[in-house]
Amino acid sequence: MTVGEKIQFYRKEKNLSQEQLGQMLFVSRQTVSLWEKDQTMPTIDNLLKLKEIFGVPVDELLSTEEPSVLDEPACEQETLVQETPQESFSVTYSEADIRKSTMELNKRRMITMVIWTVVLFILPIPAILTKNKSMETMITIALINGVFLSLATMTVINFFRLKKTIRVGTQQTAGSLYHYDVYENHMMQTISRNGEIMQTCKMYFSKFTNVRQSGSLIIFQYGNQIILLHTEDLLENSRLYWFLRSHANEKKKPQRKGYLTAISVILFILSIASLWFGLALIAVLIGDNTELFPYYLWVFLFFLPIPVGSIVFGAITQRKGYAYKKNIVVGIIMAALLLIYGLFVVYDSA
Repeated sequence: MTVGEKIQFYRKEKNLSQEQLGQMLFVSRQTVSLWEKDQTMPTIDNLLKLKEIFGVPVDELLSTEEPSVLDEPACEQETLVQETPQESFSVTYSEADIRKSTMELNKRRMITMVIWTVVLFILPIPAILTKNKSMETMITIALINGVFLSLATMTVINFFRLKKTIRVGTQQTAGSLYHYDVYENHMMQTISRNGEIMQTCKMYFSKFTNVRQSGSLIIFQYGNQIILLHTEDLLENSRLYWFLRSHANEKKKPQRKGYLTAISVILFILSIASLWFGLALIAVLIGDNTELFPYYLWVFLFFLPIPVGSIVFGAITQRKGYAYKKNIVVGIIMAALLLIYGLFVVYDSA
């Protein structure tokens, strides 16, 4: 069975339309259709989201074996026992709401990247202005500029990715009405369009994550779905409002194991230091003969396993639900720089 057939099978098991699945993933219905026809493949990020929505491992989605039976639905369906809601309200989302929530969820990461980009731009300026530059100074400037260009590129890519998320999210929510019935420890979400019910989902308060408030907008996540509520839509004495206020700005991250965190920190530090390890080893090898410096930069390749190991560690732990994405990011950047400088010298001296 192909990947597309697997996606279609599990989507139907969840009673989701292509449009509903696309809405949960912030992609278009056409994109889901192309996946199911095996004309395109989901990205790694989308595969991880599909894993959470379908409740199956990524290996299961990528394997050619027959699909397994799903144990638990992503959204708990409404039971036959009818309860009287404590509160009911309906919401329609504007482009401003989607833009504000998307920026709120990503602003810390974007600000961090921008700060580091500016620091790496300013850092080598004193050395550049120095008239007499040694070979060590020149290679250090080059290394810092390499990291700067990588971060600047990632910042620009993330900016355009956020714009696309806002545009797709606006298109998917346009014309949709979100109705909520609030109960003691959960709420029922009903999404309808043109009077037709598209999806009903039972959401338990205990599974809300990333709860935060920005002005009159309350933002939180349920699985991979981002929920937006306005404070004026909520009653002050409602159970939902009490829960959201008590958990505002509290980020719930997956629990980490102590030894995994220690490995993550070690690999992160070693990956960043791998370039300077290479410089130190080259300095030992050439001694006082600095003219040989360019011809020994192939030594950087010996330290390539360190960032590669960081990438592998981050990928494996992320698949198991742990948040070690920083190991993947720094591993890719440092591995690329090691390859650029190492392979350049091999080519230059050939």
